[in-house]
Amino acid sequence: MLLGCIEYELLCASVRIIFFNSSSSGMQILSLKYTIPSFLTALSGFNYHISDNSIHEFSAIFILDSDSFSSTGAILRSLPCDVFFHSVHIVLGLSSCGLVNYLFILSNLSIQTSIMRQMHPHLVCFYRLHRDQPSRCLYYFPAIQNHNNIVSPKSTFMFRDRRISKFFPLLQLGSPFIFIATKLVNHYANLGDVSFSRYTFDHISNKNVYTWNSMVSAYVRSGRFHEAVDCFYQVLLTSGVSMDPVTVASILPVCAQLDDIVCGMLIHLYVIKHGLEFDLFVSNALINVYAKFGILEHALRVFDKMVVRDIVSWNSIIAAYEQNNDPIHAYGFFNKMQQVRIQPDSLTLVSLASILGVLGALRQGMKIHGQVIKDGLYLDVFVGTSLIDLYGKCGRLDDAMLLFYQMPRKTSVPWNAIISCHGVHGHADKALNLFREMLDEGVKPDDITFVSLLSACSHSGLVSEGQRCFHLMQGECGIKPHLKHYGCMVDLYGRAGQLGMAYKFIINMPIRPDASVWGALLGACRIHGNVELGAYASDRLFEVDSENVGYYVLMSNMYANVGKWEGVDKVRSLARDRGLKKTPGWSSTEVNNKVEVFYTGNQTHPKCEEIYQELRILTAKMKTLGYVPDHSFVLQDVEDDEKEHILTSHSERLAIAFAIISTPPKSPIRIFKNLRVCGDCHNATKFISRITEREIIVRDSNRFHHFKDGICSCGDYW
Repeated sequence: MLLGCIEYELLCASVRIIFFNSSSSGMQILSLKYTIPSFLTALSGFNYHISDNSIHEFSAIFILDSDSFSSTGAILRSLPCDVFFHSVHIVLGLSSCGLVNYLFILSNLSIQTSIMRQMHPHLVCFYRLHRDQPSRCLYYFPAIQNHNNIVSPKSTFMFRDRRISKFFPLLQLGSPFIFIATKLVNHYANLGDVSFSRYTFDHISNKNVYTWNSMVSAYVRSGRFHEAVDCFYQVLLTSGVSMDPVTVASILPVCAQLDDIVCGMLIHLYVIKHGLEFDLFVSNALINVYAKFGILEHALRVFDKMVVRDIVSWNSIIAAYEQNNDPIHAYGFFNKMQQVRIQPDSLTLVSLASILGVLGALRQGMKIHGQVIKDGLYLDVFVGTSLIDLYGKCGRLDDAMLLFYQMPRKTSVPWNAIISCHGVHGHADKALNLFREMLDEGVKPDDITFVSLLSACSHSGLVSEGQRCFHLMQGECGIKPHLKHYGCMVDLYGRAGQLGMAYKFIINMPIRPDASVWGALLGACRIHGNVELGAYASDRLFEVDSENVGYYVLMSNMYANVGKWEGVDKVRSLARDRGLKKTPGWSSTEVNNKVEVFYTGNQTHPKCEEIYQELRILTAKMKTLGYVPDHSFVLQDVEDDEKEHILTSHSERLAIAFAIISTPPKSPIRIFKNLRVCGDCHNATKFISRITEREIIVRDSNRFHHFKDGICSCGDYW
C-alpha cells in the first residue's frame, strides 16, 4: 500500500498512521526497519523540506535498533543532506553504537560531499571508534584513506598525536593487523608525513614484504633516496624478508639518482641470487641503471637474457644507446623492434627523432613525422619538440619553424628547442628575437632557455649580448646559474679570444668549476694556440674528470699543432695507462633513403675506389685554386705525403665524395659528423662547394656550417 502512494501528502500520512498505530497497539516495531527505508526512498523523489520534528521521527529507527545492518545502510543512503547530518549525530550520540552502523556511516559519507568538506565526519566516526572500541578501529582506517582529497594533513592531527600510541600494541599482533598497519604507513606518506610513516613502521612487529615495500616506496616517492637505500639494505641484512620484484624495480632508479653504481651492482647480484633476473620490470629497471652509468655491455647482457620484452624494454635499450652517443646501434635496435612487430609509442618516437637527428636521416625523420600525425600525437609537446629538434639538426630550419608555430607553446619546452636550433646554425640574432617573443607571450624562461641563449651568443661571437643574458637570468628572471651556464660563459669569452677574461671568470666563480668549465677553457686554448694556459686547464680537468678521453685528445692535439711531440706522447701514454680509447670519428649522409656512415680511413665501402678517385680529382682542382693542405691538423709525426693522405681520408671528405658521385649534379649535400670538423677539412669544403656548385651543409659536434660558393656561414668562427 505504502509503495503505491504517489502523492507526497498521502505518503507522509500513511507513514504516520502506521507508525503511531503500531506504537499504540503493541505491533512489532521491527517492521519499521523495512518501512522507513522504503518511505525515505520514495521521499527522495520529492523536492520537499523535512521539518526537524520529522527528522526525529524518521531517525527513531536508530534508537530502536542501533545494530541493524539493513536499516542503517538504507536510511543513510536515502536521507536528504540535512536529515543525513542530523542522523549521524544521533548515531554518534548513542551509548552503544554498533560497529556496523559506524561502517555504514563511513562508507556512505562519500554521497554527502558537501557535509564532508565542512565537518569531516570520517574523522568523527573514526575517533569514536578509537575511543569506544580501539581493538577494532584499525579495520576501518582504509575507509578514511580512500578519501585523501577530503581528509587533509591538517585534519588528521588526531592520528599524529600521542593517542596513536593506543594503536601500537595492536600493530604488534601480526595478521590481520599487518594489512591495516601497511595502510597507515602508506596513508601518512601520501599526506607528505614520511617521518610519521617511519614512526608507525617502527612499531610494527613481524613486518612482511608488503610492509617493507610500503616504507621503501614512501622514501622513494618523497625523494629521500638515501633513506630508501638504507631501508633496502636493512631488509637484506636484518629482516630476513625476501624482497619482491616491485621493491627491487622501485629501488634501482634510486641508485642512478644517487650516482651509486656499486649499489646498482649489489642489487643486480641480489636479483640473480633470488631468481628475479627474468622478471620483466626488474630487467627494464636494470637496463636503465646501466644506461645511466654508460655501461652498455651490461645493459645489453640484461636485454639479451630477457625471455619476454615489452615496449618499455625496447624503449630502454634504444634510449641507452641514444643517450650514450651511439645512434647507429640505437637505430639498429629500432629496426629489430619493427621486425618483431612491436608497435612504437610516443617515447619510442621521441628517442627515434633524436637518433635520426644525430644521424641526419632527414627522409627517415619525415616518415616518423608522418607516423606522429597518423597516431594523433602531433599536439604532444614532447613529441612535437623532438621533431623540431630533428628538423633543426637536419638543417631544415624552415620546417622546424613551421612545426613550432603549429604546436602548443605555453611552456618553455618548445621555445628552448627552437632557440637552440637557431643557435647551432649561428643565427644568434634570430634566437634572441625568439626569446623576446617568448617573453611577450607570457612564457616563463627556465635554466635551459638561458643555456640555449648563451650557447647561441657564443657560436656567433656576441659577447656583450651574452653578458646581458647572463645578468638578466640572475636579475629579472631570478634563476641561479648552474655549471652549464658558467661553462657557456667561459666558452663565450674563449671563442672570442678573451682567454684572460675567461680565466678570470673561472677564478671568481662562486661554485667549484667542473669538467665542462675547464673543458671550455681548454678548447679555447686549442683554437687560439695558448699551450701554457691549456696545460693548466688540462691539469685541472684531469683532477675533476680523469675518465673523459676527449680532454686527452684536445691536449694532445694542442701539443701536435705546435710540434711538441713529446707532449703528445706523454698525454697519449697517460690515456693508455688509464685504459681510455679515443672515440672514433664518423660522418654520415643520407642517399636514396639510406644512411651511409663513414669512418676515418674507411676502406670497406662498396664504392671505396670510386670515392678515393673522386677525392683525388677534387684535390687536384682545389690546388689549382690555391688550396694548400694544413699539415698541423695531422696528429701523427709522419712524412708530408702521408699527412696529406691522412687529411684526404677524414670521414667528412669520404662522405662528401660519396654524396657527389651518388646524387644529381648541383643538388644540396648534407653531412653529419660526431666530432668537431678539423680546420683543413673546413677549408677544403669551401673549395669543394665552389668547384661543384653545390650547397654543402655540415653539422659537427658544435654547430652547423653552410658552405656555398666557397664561403661558410660561420665566417670561420667556430
